Amino acid sequence: GTPRKGGRGGKNDVPLRDRTGKIIEVKALEQSENRWKPSKPTDEEEKVYKAAKGLLNKLTLEKFDKLYGELLQVGINNASLLRGFVVLVYDKAVLEPTFINMYARMCQRLADDLPEFEDEEGVLPFGDVLVGKCRSEFEAVGNEPERQGLDELPEDEKEGKLRKLRQRTLGNVEFIGELFKLNMVGLDDVKMSVTKLLAEVGGDQDRIHPLCKLLEGVGKSLEEQDKEALDGYFAQLQELSDGGKLNSRYKFMIMDLGELRNKGWKARREVAGPKMLDEIQKEVEKENRYTEKKKDDKAETPKKKNDRKPKKEAKEAKPAAVEDDGWSQVAPVNAKTSQKPKGKDTARIKGGSAKGTPPSSPVSALAAKPKVKSFGSSKGGFAALMMDDEDEDEDEDED
Repeated sequence: GTPRKGGRGGKNDVPLRDRTGKIIEVKALEQSENRWKPSKPTDEEEKVYKAAKGLLNKLTLEKFDKLYGELLQVGINNASLLRGFVVLVYDKAVLEPTFINMYARMCQRLADDLPEFEDEEGVLPFGDVLVGKCRSEFEAVGNEPERQGLDELPEDEKEGKLRKLRQRTLGNVEFIGELFKLNMVGLDDVKMSVTKLLAEVGGDQDRIHPLCKLLEGVGKSLEEQDKEALDGYFAQLQELSDGGKLNSRYKFMIMDLGELRNKGWKARREVAGPKMLDEIQKEVEKENRYTEKKKDDKAETPKKKNDRKPKKEAKEAKPAAVEDDGWSQVAPVNAKTSQKPKGKDTARIKGGSAKGTPPSSPVSALAAKPKVKSFGSSKGGFAALMMDDEDEDEDEDED
């Protein structure tokens, strides 16, 4: 009958042919004696990994020394456990960029304190296994297994997975930079990484971000060790920026990187990192004092304004003092402001008219005298009234 064309559980008997129809002979894969064989961790190894992961989750600057000592005693006693432990440390470092400096310093101590183990590949120091893990992850950027089947996923789920992959890539290059500053990664590895990212920018502009992140971390040390190579990298970046094909976001990244180099690799803002509990407590107290002071200033400002208003109103509505006899006190009469006859009446009182006419009789002068204002006048008050009475008495005596 017709041979089966494959299927679940069936065997494909149809030969493989090329475009011309010629049968292609496929040789069976040869299995080497020292091939890698995936093995499921034993129950004992699972316990070690679980204990190590629990300690890594609790790791802080405050508890670093205590937990680090427990980590050394967790039971890493063979090459297989060492490889698995390196994977745990690497994943924690690249997915927690805030603590990446702490993990890098921990790896530096582990490279000195953990014993070397041997397997089919030879002696395996912790430092070499860690750097090998960083290198293999970096070389796989863009070809990660997680990228398979992304186009078939919904748009939001696809973007979520791509975001995680980008975060892992950024964490990888940042971790490489921290290990380079601690002399755990060599100069050749760093230069190879930068060159690879520059070569891939043409096909994927997203490589600009990890490239700038890597140079930001290793730039100062790289300038001291190989300034000529660093100048070449910046020249290529400037050429990419001036080409007009990069979007604005990546152009600004390149500009910021150049500004950082011009300022001696001193960042404008302090890089966020792990802090001791005492430091956090001091920052919280400082912020609380500032907030309370601001509230007090706002509360005092309207209070002062309210205090002024009653004083002003009291000053305006101050009642006149009353004597025992029922008379109100008035201000003393000022000679300059006391009421005087003006115009023609003044001239007549003095004995002459304003136009030089002869003086009138005392009776006419008396008649020309201005009428006395009633009590309570604003000009002179009671004192002015008494003065007018005295003048009338003197006129009667003269008569």
